[in-house]
Amino acid sequence: MTKPPVIISGIACQSEHFTFQNDFFYYDKWGLAWSKYYKQYDKVFDLHPFDDNRRAVPEDYNQRLQDLGSRLHTIYPCADYPDSTIFPLKSVCDYIGRPYFLSSLAYMFAYAMVSGYTKIYIQGMDFMIWNVCEARQKANLEYLIGLAEGKGIGVEIDPVCDLMGNSYLYGYHWNAQVATMPHINVRAD
Repeated sequence: MTKPPVIISGIACQSEHFTFQNDFFYYDKWGLAWSKYYKQYDKVFDLHPFDDNRRAVPEDYNQRLQDLGSRLHTIYPCADYPDSTIFPLKSVCDYIGRPYFLSSLAYMFAYAMVSGYTKIYIQGMDFMIWNVCEARQKANLEYLIGLAEGKGIGVEIDPVCDLMGNSYLYGYHWNAQVATMPHINVRAD
Protein backbone atom coordinates (compact mmCIF):
# COMPACT_ATOMS: atom_id res chain seq x y z
CA MET A 1 0.00 0.00 0.00
CA THR A 2 1.32 3.43 -0.95
CA LYS A 3 1.86 5.94 1.82
CA PRO A 4 -0.29 9.05 1.70
CA PRO A 5 1.53 12.33 1.17
CA VAL A 6 2.93 14.08 4.22
CA ILE A 7 2.45 17.74 5.04
CA ILE A 8 5.31 19.32 6.98
CA SER A 9 4.15 22.52 8.65
CA GLY A 10 6.17 25.30 10.18
CA ILE A 11 4.66 27.87 12.47
CA ALA A 12 4.20 30.66 9.93
CA CYS A 13 0.80 29.50 8.68
CA GLN A 14 -0.96 32.42 7.06
CA SER A 15 -4.50 31.57 8.13
CA GLU A 16 -6.63 29.26 10.24
CA HIS A 17 -6.79 26.63 7.49
CA PHE A 18 -4.07 24.63 5.84
CA THR A 19 -3.11 25.35 2.26
CA PHE A 20 -3.24 21.72 1.17
CA GLN A 21 -6.73 21.18 2.52
CA ASN A 22 -8.49 19.41 -0.39
CA ASP A 23 -7.43 15.93 0.73
CA PHE A 24 -6.16 17.00 4.13
CA PHE A 25 -7.92 14.14 5.89
CA TYR A 26 -5.87 11.59 3.93
CA TYR A 27 -2.46 13.22 4.42
CA ASP A 28 -0.05 12.50 7.22
CA LYS A 29 0.49 15.76 9.10
CA TRP A 30 3.73 16.68 10.87
CA GLY A 31 4.46 19.87 12.75
CA LEU A 32 6.25 21.63 15.55
CA ALA A 33 5.24 21.21 19.18
CA TRP A 34 4.96 24.94 19.82
CA SER A 35 2.56 25.49 16.91
CA LYS A 36 -1.01 26.36 17.79
CA TYR A 37 -2.05 23.54 15.41
CA TYR A 38 -0.13 20.82 17.29
CA LYS A 39 -3.28 18.81 18.10
CA GLN A 40 -3.90 18.25 14.38
CA TYR A 41 -0.50 16.63 13.75
CA ASP A 42 0.17 12.90 13.51
CA LYS A 43 3.81 13.48 14.48
CA VAL A 44 4.90 16.42 16.60
CA PHE A 45 8.54 17.49 16.86
CA ASP A 46 10.57 19.29 19.49
CA LEU A 47 14.18 18.78 18.45
CA HIS A 48 15.84 21.07 20.99
CA PRO A 49 17.62 20.30 24.25
CA PHE A 50 15.29 20.24 27.24
CA ASP A 51 17.23 22.59 29.47
CA ASP A 52 16.90 25.97 31.13
CA ASN A 53 18.01 27.86 28.02
CA ARG A 54 14.83 27.22 26.03
CA ARG A 55 13.19 30.17 24.37
CA ALA A 56 9.71 31.27 25.32
CA VAL A 57 7.15 28.50 24.90
CA PRO A 58 3.42 28.40 25.63
CA GLU A 59 2.47 28.28 29.32
CA ASP A 60 0.99 24.78 29.01
CA TYR A 61 3.97 23.49 27.03
CA ASN A 62 5.26 20.83 29.45
CA GLN A 63 1.78 19.34 29.85
CA ARG A 64 1.29 19.54 26.08
CA LEU A 65 4.43 17.47 25.47
CA GLN A 66 3.46 14.91 28.10
CA ASP A 67 0.00 14.50 26.57
CA LEU A 68 1.45 13.81 23.11
CA GLY A 69 2.93 10.45 24.16
CA SER A 70 4.59 8.62 21.27
CA ARG A 71 3.45 11.29 18.78
CA LEU A 72 6.18 13.51 20.27
CA HIS A 73 9.59 13.17 18.58
CA THR A 74 12.63 14.38 20.53
CA ILE A 75 16.40 14.27 20.03
CA TYR A 76 17.11 12.19 23.13
CA PRO A 77 15.23 10.40 25.92
CA CYS A 78 13.74 12.66 28.55
CA ALA A 79 12.30 11.50 31.89
CA ASP A 80 9.49 14.07 31.59
CA TYR A 81 8.32 12.52 28.30
CA PRO A 82 8.91 8.76 28.71
CA ASP A 83 6.63 7.76 25.82
CA SER A 84 8.22 10.11 23.28
CA THR A 85 9.84 8.76 20.12
CA ILE A 86 13.56 9.38 19.72
CA PHE A 87 14.49 10.96 16.40
CA PRO A 88 16.46 8.39 14.31
CA LEU A 89 19.47 10.61 13.63
CA LYS A 90 21.84 7.88 12.44
CA SER A 91 19.47 6.41 9.86
CA VAL A 92 18.54 9.89 8.62
CA CYS A 93 22.22 10.90 8.29
CA ASP A 94 23.02 7.62 6.52
CA TYR A 95 20.20 8.20 4.02
CA ILE A 96 21.05 11.85 3.38
CA GLY A 97 24.76 11.15 3.20
CA ARG A 98 25.93 13.86 5.57
CA PRO A 99 24.94 15.39 8.92
CA TYR A 100 23.63 18.67 7.51
CA PHE A 101 20.61 19.80 9.53
CA LEU A 102 20.25 23.40 10.67
CA SER A 103 16.62 23.47 11.80
CA SER A 104 13.84 21.27 13.12
CA LEU A 105 12.15 21.60 9.74
CA ALA A 106 15.23 20.21 7.98
CA TYR A 107 15.27 17.20 10.32
CA MET A 108 11.56 16.65 9.69
CA PHE A 109 11.94 16.90 5.93
CA ALA A 110 14.86 14.44 5.87
CA TYR A 111 12.93 12.07 8.15
CA ALA A 112 10.01 12.13 5.71
CA MET A 113 12.43 11.12 2.95
CA VAL A 114 13.80 8.23 5.03
CA SER A 115 10.28 7.15 5.98
CA GLY A 116 9.44 6.40 2.35
CA TYR A 117 7.09 9.24 1.48
CA THR A 118 6.88 9.83 -2.26
CA LYS A 119 5.13 13.20 -1.94
CA ILE A 120 6.02 15.91 0.59
CA TYR A 121 4.05 19.13 1.00
CA ILE A 122 5.65 22.11 2.74
CA GLN A 123 3.70 24.94 4.33
CA GLY A 124 4.00 27.52 7.06
CA MET A 125 7.72 28.10 6.61
CA ASP A 126 8.77 31.71 6.49
CA PHE A 127 12.46 32.11 5.80
CA MET A 128 12.57 35.85 5.29
CA ILE A 129 16.27 36.37 5.72
CA TRP A 130 16.66 38.57 8.78
CA ASN A 131 19.92 37.07 9.97
CA VAL A 132 22.69 34.65 9.05
CA CYS A 133 21.08 31.78 10.97
CA GLU A 134 17.86 31.99 8.94
CA ALA A 135 19.82 32.24 5.69
CA ARG A 136 21.68 29.03 6.55
CA GLN A 137 18.45 27.28 7.58
CA LYS A 138 16.79 28.23 4.30
CA ALA A 139 19.78 27.04 2.28
CA ASN A 140 19.82 23.76 4.23
CA LEU A 141 16.15 23.07 3.57
CA GLU A 142 16.51 23.99 -0.11
CA TYR A 143 19.43 21.56 -0.37
CA LEU A 144 17.24 18.80 1.07
CA ILE A 145 14.39 19.68 -1.30
CA GLY A 146 16.76 19.34 -4.26
CA LEU A 147 18.08 16.05 -2.88
CA ALA A 148 14.51 14.74 -2.50
CA GLU A 149 13.57 15.75 -6.03
CA GLY A 150 16.76 14.10 -7.32
CA LYS A 151 15.64 10.88 -5.60
CA GLY A 152 12.24 11.08 -7.32
CA ILE A 153 10.31 12.35 -4.30
CA GLY A 154 7.68 14.90 -5.26
CA VAL A 155 7.84 18.16 -3.33
CA GLU A 156 5.15 20.82 -3.39
CA ILE A 157 5.71 24.13 -1.64
CA ASP A 158 2.98 26.45 -0.45
CA PRO A 159 3.17 29.60 -2.61
CA VAL A 160 3.45 31.83 0.46
CA CYS A 161 6.64 30.05 1.55
CA ASP A 162 9.74 31.73 0.22
CA LEU A 163 11.57 28.48 -0.53
CA MET A 164 13.00 27.51 -3.92
CA GLY A 165 11.84 30.70 -5.52
CA ASN A 166 13.01 34.11 -6.44
CA SER A 167 11.50 37.22 -7.88
CA TYR A 168 14.05 37.34 -10.70
CA LEU A 169 16.40 35.17 -12.72
CA TYR A 170 20.04 36.05 -12.30
CA GLY A 171 21.39 37.66 -15.47
CA TYR A 172 18.01 37.86 -17.19
CA HIS A 173 16.34 40.28 -14.82
CA TRP A 174 19.29 42.39 -13.80
CA ASN A 175 17.33 45.57 -13.03
CA ALA A 176 14.98 43.69 -10.71
CA GLN A 177 17.94 42.06 -8.98
CA VAL A 178 19.79 45.32 -8.49
CA ALA A 179 16.63 47.10 -7.38
CA THR A 180 16.42 44.74 -4.40
CA MET A 181 19.87 45.86 -3.28
CA PRO A 182 19.34 49.13 -1.40
CA HIS A 183 22.98 50.18 -1.57
CA ILE A 184 23.06 50.22 -5.40
CA ASN A 185 21.42 52.97 -7.44
CA VAL A 186 19.93 51.88 -10.77
CA ARG A 187 20.05 54.44 -13.56
CA ALA A 188 17.32 54.40 -16.18
CA ASP A 189 19.57 55.30 -19.11
